[in-house]
Amino acid sequence: TATGGSPSSAPGSPQRPAPVQRPGPAKQIAVSEICAAGDHVSAMLGRLRDLQTRSAALRGAMEAPVEHSRAEAMLRLKHARCGRRLTDLRATLRVREADVEALRGRLGEVRRQAAGEGDATCSRARMQDWLACSPGLQLRLQRRIGDATGKGEEGKEMREEEGEQGVAEARARLRSLRLQLQCRQMRMLHEVCQIYPIENHGRFRTIRGLRLACIQTLCHQDLREEEAVSTALGYLAHVLVTLVGILAVPLRVVLSRAGSSRCCIRDLHEVRSPEPKEWPLHYGRGLERGRFETALRLLQDGIQQLTYSRGHLDDRR
Repeated sequence: TATGGSPSSAPGSPQRPAPVQRPGPAKQIAVSEICAAGDHVSAMLGRLRDLQTRSAALRGAMEAPVEHSRAEAMLRLKHARCGRRLTDLRATLRVREADVEALRGRLGEVRRQAAGEGDATCSRARMQDWLACSPGLQLRLQRRIGDATGKGEEGKEMREEEGEQGVAEARARLRSLRLQLQCRQMRMLHEVCQIYPIENHGRFRTIRGLRLACIQTLCHQDLREEEAVSTALGYLAHVLVTLVGILAVPLRVVLSRAGSSRCCIRDLHEVRSPEPKEWPLHYGRGLERGRFETALRLLQDGIQQLTYSRGHLDDRR
């Protein structure tokens, strides 16, 4: 106290322990609140799983048409490439046919020259009779003529052999090109069958799953089936146009907007008007039934023309 300091700060005096802090009051959580929170978390997890399942299903449903469209696009691209290859083969075939005709003309010319040389041989025989009075001169002429005749006959035989060999090679190339053309056509027809599958169900047929009845039934169709029937007829028109393009069959009818549900057909040999009319291959409200029946008849004529070109002469086929 003499120094003015506190007794606790004096040297040698023991230090007092720090006061102990007591914890605050604990928050009481009821068991019902914990259960309610757990149920809420479980509900959210279930909803999350449901959303993930729906998302996966939606993704699959979106990817399936995309893959189908991609496959159809690849088939169309392959079909276009085959068409270009078919055009090139036809051009090559025409060139080979022209070469064959040229070789035939050359062979005919060689044969005419051989016939002319035969006439020259007869003239030499008459000259020999005329020179019978001069044995020495006749002997010299016979030697010269014999040498020339031997060389001419050898050249003629060589030219004939070359011409025949060239014609044989051209024919072999022509047969090879025709075989390649037929194989290409068969491949393209198979691809068309894959794009437009046609199934026979007895009284009716289906094209790409759409029902297509006979001509007599289509003339009395129900207006409620307008869209399905028009789409099926558009598919059938596209198949007809594709087949006549592959097989190089000229048709007397022209199909416009083939493959759609609003396809039309024209008769190029129609004489009632200066310009051919378009007949609709679809029927609905606001259209005349007679025009639709005319379009069906023209489509049937085009199909029969295609079958006739392939050797099917029976209408029932």
